[in-house]
Amino acid sequence: MHSLFSGDITIYWVINLSLLAVILYCGYNISHIKNSQHFRLFSLIIIAFYTIIEGLRWNRGVDYYEYYLIVTGVKEASASEFIYALLLNIWKTLCLPYWSFFMFCSGLYIASFLSIIRHYSYLAIWALPIWFFLTQAAAENIIRQYMAISFFLLGYSAFLQGEKRKMILCWLTVPLIHLSGIIVIAAFVCASYFEKATENKYTGLFLTLLYTGLVLFWDTSRLSAFSNLLQILPINDASSQFSGYIQNADRWFSNEGSLALLNHGRVGNTYHIALTKLLNIFLMYFGYESCKKNKGIKIIYFFFCIYTFLSIIGGDIEIYKRFGHWFVFALPILSSYVIMKFPMNKIIKALLIVLSIMVYTFPWLSKIGSMPYSGCAFVWDLI
Repeated sequence: MHSLFSGDITIYWVINLSLLAVILYCGYNISHIKNSQHFRLFSLIIIAFYTIIEGLRWNRGVDYYEYYLIVTGVKEASASEFIYALLLNIWKTLCLPYWSFFMFCSGLYIASFLSIIRHYSYLAIWALPIWFFLTQAAAENIIRQYMAISFFLLGYSAFLQGEKRKMILCWLTVPLIHLSGIIVIAAFVCASYFEKATENKYTGLFLTLLYTGLVLFWDTSRLSAFSNLLQILPINDASSQFSGYIQNADRWFSNEGSLALLNHGRVGNTYHIALTKLLNIFLMYFGYESCKKNKGIKIIYFFFCIYTFLSIIGGDIEIYKRFGHWFVFALPILSSYVIMKFPMNKIIKALLIVLSIMVYTFPWLSKIGSMPYSGCAFVWDLI
């Protein structure tokens, strides 16, 4: 395996900052869209830059090298999902260059998110950079899950367009790439019941108070009881696809799986975590109020609620974060809508804008100039 730390750190950050600049520039132009060709032009620019830059990153996460070995035919895929295995076999059979597989995954993901943004184009100036800051690292690393997420987003875009057959086709694909995708599809079904709940004027206040209570009083150590229950259930079978998770439930579902413990205490920033929770409280309330004015964001708000409650209940435990990735796309859309469209006091709006900038940009901007955990190489560094 080539060195994890090969490549030039200066080139890496110049390229990443260039990608951010392209996203900001195109996001601004999409927000001021005049027609569909205008949207298509700037979307293609973002897709091209994102696909090339992210697709040509070498060893971009802990799972990358395993995918590299599978695509090049050195190793067999361990996952059994049909479409995932089919795609890998296509690459092996056609002897396509390994980097084209990662370009395909990156291109599919950015295209799928832009298919959602097309329905909220006026939010692009905020939503696109927030999306980039929130998902770049995960999309680089959790490759198969984000491939499945792409098909869910394409299906959701089809739903917004009223194309039910396309929606069903895309969503049937999701669990055939990553079985946990059943979670987000089930959540979408539940969202129809949530729409009825929004008719109650106290629902938003209740959710906000519930989240605030969890922020103040919840302790992830209570999840140990849940992991003990999993281990005695009849699904704990060595032949089950989930047996590895169930037999190691303490590692995956309780605070023994805390990323802080696994990384020897190095996870996040205390002030940033506190500001994130404060921002979520604001968004929980104003997001609900926004639903009353725009029915088109009710499902987005529902997904946002799932994400934020998973985050507070699971803390930094890895498996809950992985579940949360299915819903993270809702954050940039809801945040952008509340900031740009919801009428509120100017002081509160200014506070929300400052909070959003601090919460969403700090983890990314604070790393500028430093070595990424997965190195800074691109495929051309191997030549």
